[in-house]
Amino acid sequence: MLNPKDIRSRLAFIRHLHRVATEQSKAPEPMQAASVLGFHDAVELFLHLVFEHLEVGGATPHQFMDYWDRIAKAAMPAQVTGRAGMERLNGARRELKHRGTHPSPREVEAFRGSVTSFLEDNVRAIFSLDFDRISMIDLVISDSVRALLRDAEAAIAGTNYGDAARNLAIAFELLLGEHDVIGDLAGSRPYYTDIFGEPFTSRDSAKRWAADVAAQLASILRVTVLDFDYRRFKRFQQIAPRLWHVGGEFLTAGQLGQPTAALRQPSKDECEEALQFVVDCALRVQQ
Repeated sequence: MLNPKDIRSRLAFIRHLHRVATEQSKAPEPMQAASVLGFHDAVELFLHLVFEHLEVGGATPHQFMDYWDRIAKAAMPAQVTGRAGMERLNGARRELKHRGTHPSPREVEAFRGSVTSFLEDNVRAIFSLDFDRISMIDLVISDSVRALLRDAEAAIAGTNYGDAARNLAIAFELLLGEHDVIGDLAGSRPYYTDIFGEPFTSRDSAKRWAADVAAQLASILRVTVLDFDYRRFKRFQQIAPRLWHVGGEFLTAGQLGQPTAALRQPSKDECEEALQFVVDCALRVQQ
């Protein structure tokens, strides 16, 4: 049997594929058809994980549907449910890939539901884990970003949504800093306003405004060049507190004793979406 760490890591990647396919399935026609390929890949990787975990003898099955019979004949057999739905998915994938036949929107919606149920039911039955609670944070390479994401995840679990938003804001800044696509142009970010020792006086409001705008544009440029989802980035900004980099630390206005903007308390759903956004961004720059 595989060790638990390897299992969780591979399940995290399967969950990532499932999430990508789920987003694709909600796209307008004909783009949504691509989700069939992603759903199929997620299911096949899961079946192969079970195949390895149960130490099924012989070569890896050449046909997708052969996994069920081979797993059932293992020394420690497992009951993998959902075969009929996955057979329909396999047929749709074959029609799309080899004949260019697109599934209907109703079929895509059905595949989204059947694959989600397949993974939730079988991950619980075979690995005693909840599929929707498997964290993709394990796939993030950067130690500092990964640690902050774990802190944010723990804060969400403890309903400390303000702390979660702060940790996510810092994690995102570190991620941008590690992949600073405009660093060669901007150097040490002369446009950035530091709350201590700012280059402009408090009376120089026009220059301060220009510096703030330049900092915002620099952030947007980084997001755009790194091919992050801009709409998700804007939603992320709605809950992320503004940060200042002071003495090697990222601090919020409240920590600096400054007046805080009217940033509303984020909800659990907003924090979870923001967490997934930062994780997805980290995985994207690792490609």
